[in-house]
Amino acid sequence: MRNKLLGCLYLFFIIFSVYSNPQSVWDMLNKSGVYENYEIRQMHQAVLQSKSFEAVDAPKRVFSQSESHVNVRFEVRKTANAYYLMFINQYEDRFPVWSSGTYIVKKDLETGEYIQVKVFLYNNEDSFIRMYPEQDRTRLDFYLFGNMIYSGVRIPLPFDKVVLMPLSEIINLTSNKIPWTDLFSNSSFSEWRDVERFSKEIQSIVPSLGDSDDGAMNELGEYVYIETLQPQVDEEGFNCSGFSKWVVDLQYKNLTGEFLPIEPLKEKHYDLRGNSWTNRAEEDRDPFFGLDWTRNLAYYYRNKLYPTQKIDFLSSDINSTPYFKYKDNVGYDVKELEAVLFIEAIKNPGRIYLGSVNTPFGTENVLRQHVHVVVLFPYFDKNSTFKVDVIERQTVTGVDSLKERYKGEFIHLVYIDLNNRSY
Repeated sequence: MRNKLLGCLYLFFIIFSVYSNPQSVWDMLNKSGVYENYEIRQMHQAVLQSKSFEAVDAPKRVFSQSESHVNVRFEVRKTANAYYLMFINQYEDRFPVWSSGTYIVKKDLETGEYIQVKVFLYNNEDSFIRMYPEQDRTRLDFYLFGNMIYSGVRIPLPFDKVVLMPLSEIINLTSNKIPWTDLFSNSSFSEWRDVERFSKEIQSIVPSLGDSDDGAMNELGEYVYIETLQPQVDEEGFNCSGFSKWVVDLQYKNLTGEFLPIEPLKEKHYDLRGNSWTNRAEEDRDPFFGLDWTRNLAYYYRNKLYPTQKIDFLSSDINSTPYFKYKDNVGYDVKELEAVLFIEAIKNPGRIYLGSVNTPFGTENVLRQHVHVVVLFPYFDKNSTFKVDVIERQTVTGVDSLKERYKGEFIHLVYIDLNNRSY
């Protein structure tokens, strides 16, 4: 009776998931570059259900699919205590285990029982859903660029059924818990190409730019020092703040034919950040310079981009990203940066971001100080891989570099809408 009841429940949920517009989910996955491979998993049903490693061990083999243009490589791997049945989707001309839609089924070497299945997303080794058997049900966790954003989401079906189902049906069954449409994007959107093209344009110019500890370009296109506004002597270049201004200037000039003046960008906003303790350090330490500078850049640019709108000074702040905690005037933990940009970029394609890195600074009087400014270019490339180009003070680095150098620190973000004109 119990097995019949479970069978009826399974049939009900399958019918329900099919009825609840599976084609839209299928299309959403395909447009985001996440391809199904359930055909190949179902072809290997006996292998998946076998409890003997010796019975399933076989050479690697590549299979084509009738309902997806992506080939799938099946292979088996063994460790000291487990073995893995791997259904790896093709990515370009290879089969990396992290390719989107890849299923890695882990089983106990001694008992042959299921331990878990991992399904990779976004062509990223740190982004995946992981499902576990839990009595007669299945439990799902979701990791986004190494950050767990969902834990213990219940799927009311036994694991041996779930492991054979299309990914689109799993998404349907969990859509009441997880807003999947907020976590996938059409990777062919023109806005992604706009960001990528602008980033590549900047990167092509970067090698020719000079470096100067307090350097920026004024509204006349002259190299000056930020503090004094006097012409640079025996050098022409930018510091990290000056470089971020120059990037925004390329967009600003499209609108006005001019560069931004420097003086308004130095304005301090005592009413929006700081306290009596930090105010005493303003003259010597200028602890909020990077925060004020990036906010001012975003504000003055946005006023020119949308001249008929009344622009709130803080309207360009990124301060309410789901799943992650924002700290006022501090931002997000640097380890969360890629995930935050992913969510924000899906919500609003076609933006770049200015980041103000802040850390505890000083020896006797330790204050959190905004010490560095970076420019961030998030986009999906032609292979549906999410990328964040990071350029800082005339150097192309990356998110991993930021996370390594500023482990445990924070970054405050403001956005810049591209104006879709030639650079």
